[in-house]
Amino acid sequence: MKKVVFLLAVLIFLNVSTLIAQSGEYLKGYIITNNQDTISGYVQDDLKYKLSNQINFKTKLQQASPVVYTPSELTSVFFEPSFFLVSKVFVQGDSTVIRFARKLVDGYATLYEYAMATDQILYLIIKENGEQIQLDKPESFLAKDQKYIGKLKYIFRDCPKMANLSYQTVPYQSPSLTEQTIRYNQCVKPEIVASDLNIKTKTKVNYGLV
Repeated sequence: MKKVVFLLAVLIFLNVSTLIAQSGEYLKGYIITNNQDTISGYVQDDLKYKLSNQINFKTKLQQASPVVYTPSELTSVFFEPSFFLVSKVFVQGDSTVIRFARKLVDGYATLYEYAMATDQILYLIIKENGEQIQLDKPESFLAKDQKYIGKLKYIFRDCPKMANLSYQTVPYQSPSLTEQTIRYNQCVKPEIVASDLNIKTKTKVNYGLV
């Protein structure tokens, strides 16, 4: 029995170590500067909250040291397989911050995800008409927070098909919010293709798995 437990512990350690070791991998992509210049190269994959604050970029893999960019220096970042990071303004308490937010849905209503910390996620929905709504983490896991439910109802208010949706069953998680945002887009603007960018990577413990 002790041997079995020991082997299991070793396997878990090796798997976690492998994932952590892969977290520094440079993936093919590009950056867009504030002057709208597109620069192709490689972006270093990392944990959600780290990528929210800065990205490491190389024009060539053999480049000795990466160039570090903050959200105030770039408009957007892309790296494979389907990760779009966009500089956005978020409200935190009584102040605002500029952070890289991952685009989860692209369409009439675009959904963004911003990681303040490993366990603190904010979502932002921006509609084509300029309306912006920030979703903050509800008090309970199963979305029973009335403020959260009220914001969901407000966001999707112009879709009759979602009028009877039980919003308390919509968890504060990227897969469920992605699903509802796409559903909303197909309802109010079916002529605009809504793209699901919520794709998981094989290399990350933290990024894209929430």
